[in-house]
Amino acid sequence: MIRVINHDYFCYSLALVLGSILAFVRVLTWKSSLLMISDAPVFGHGIGSFAANYMPYQARYLEDHPGNFSLIADNNLIAFNEFIHLTCEQGMIGLLLFTCLLALAFANAIKVKYKLTSYFALMGLLVFALFSYPASIFPIKICFPLFTGILARDREALVRFHLKNWLIISITIIIILGAMFNIRTYLSYRQAYHSLNNGEYLQENSNAYSTMKNDKNFLYLLGEQYLRHNLFEKSIETKERLAEIAPTSALLCDLGMLYLHKNELDSALDCFLHARAMTPNHVQPIYGLWLVAKMRDEKDVRVKLSIEIITKPVRVVNNVVLKARKEAKEYLKEQGINF
Repeated sequence: MIRVINHDYFCYSLALVLGSILAFVRVLTWKSSLLMISDAPVFGHGIGSFAANYMPYQARYLEDHPGNFSLIADNNLIAFNEFIHLTCEQGMIGLLLFTCLLALAFANAIKVKYKLTSYFALMGLLVFALFSYPASIFPIKICFPLFTGILARDREALVRFHLKNWLIISITIIIILGAMFNIRTYLSYRQAYHSLNNGEYLQENSNAYSTMKNDKNFLYLLGEQYLRHNLFEKSIETKERLAEIAPTSALLCDLGMLYLHKNELDSALDCFLHARAMTPNHVQPIYGLWLVAKMRDEKDVRVKLSIEIITKPVRVVNNVVLKARKEAKEYLKEQGINF
């Protein structure tokens, strides 16, 4: 009986701790996103701009509030709140238009029985949207306009359009052409990913490259393949492009290592410093700074960074952490410092 109680107590405690960390991460994301909103409150930063802007704003928030969230800061490109995400990208105008659309759909919907299913389903999606990212999952995303349309089905139209036959035909043709373009793009995506995963894709002048040059996953795979073929310049160009679209601490550390390989120490230092600001609890950026100090023969800096690497509390101890700590301890031992 005692074992059962202890086991249950441990499970409840673990769930509470994990839940608290998860909530804390959400709070950091929302607070950092509010900084983004404050810089462009009316029109936002532009559709699709959240991934390009979030991590620098997280670094800015952590710099202004050291210690509060430093231990749990991690790489992130999602707002975990669709309303905040919408406001960051489209400003208060976008949020107002979206809110008005929902208000029109919900008006009197609860009084019509056949709409109840759509009413509660859309309410569930909106609650889900407060803590997660349903608009980023396509099958769930299409539920928003579907349920909204059902709720607004019997409402009188604000504006009525009487389309002539030639205009209807033109719109139909445009829709068909748009669908064909999307299908073609999807097939290009699939072919490019398949080629990349098999190490076959290196041509920048292909149709797939021109179509996918702004896709995060594609650029990551392309940059990694350039590395496998020892095309360091191409890899750097690709990763720099990716850093404009979706900068993360891990990506900047990868770039820093490539700059180290080319002996461009100033560029490497800049990458590691920015990565460290984004995720202060990660050892990899500090290890990168340690390597820069090693190549510059800055002994005092290496000692300071070695101590930081060894004593830094981290959420996950991986191979990078173990390697960095081992080298740091060996260096301190060489300097006659017992730690």
